[in-house]
Amino acid sequence: MDNKNLAYEKHPKYLGYVLDPEWSSHTHIDHIVSKCRKLLSILKFIAGKDWGAEAVTLRDTYLALIRPILEYGFPVYCCASATSLEKLEKIQLGAARIITGLRRSCPKEIVLFEADLQPLHLIYKQKYPLQLLQ
Repeated sequence: MDNKNLAYEKHPKYLGYVLDPEWSSHTHIDHIVSKCRKLLSILKFIAGKDWGAEAVTLRDTYLALIRPILEYGFPVYCCASATSLEKLEKIQLGAARIITGLRRSCPKEIVLFEADLQPLHLIYKQKYPLQLLQ
């Protein structure tokens, strides 16, 4: 354009989705994880050690701030590898541990139950029943 070269970007961002040439969605999921980890630190700050918000407030904060980021664009990256999707599950599990105050030694099923959260793969199956899920 006007005898100028256009800039080439290997991983462009379009409508909040980070595209990659392999269509593996690995780059996008890594972007989501880094974004959500920052928000988890905010959730941890709100929870506090000696003081802090109640579990209901923390859960509502998680559902309002972090969960939409995890769910946005799922029909595009639904066929990503299981290890990539597991990274998203770990983010939710981290939020559930902050909400409940349970330690890492507690099984993840109990932590999610106490936080009143469903695993992400079940939520995806409910919202997108026609998608091919593993």
